[in-house]
Amino acid sequence: MSDQLKAALTRGVLGGLVNAGSTFFAGLAAGAGTTGSVNHVVLIVAGIGAGAAFFSTLAVRFAAEGLIDTQAAKAP
Repeated sequence: MSDQLKAALTRGVLGGLVNAGSTFFAGLAAGAGTTGSVNHVVLIVAGIGAGAAFFSTLAVRFAAEGLIDTQAAKAP
């Protein structure tokens, strides 16, 4: 694995964690409503949204950015 891919993977994981955390807590806040109680459906929906946010960030950072940087480094 090249240095560019390692850096892109690290940025993708860290960015994905931040993105997933903010998505999860925003989902909890939106689902709590005025009563302030959170049921299991809100937790499931917030968790699915957080997972999607994490993997989309990881895929874009690692696949797109990492492969582009690797190809650019190989060019003479």
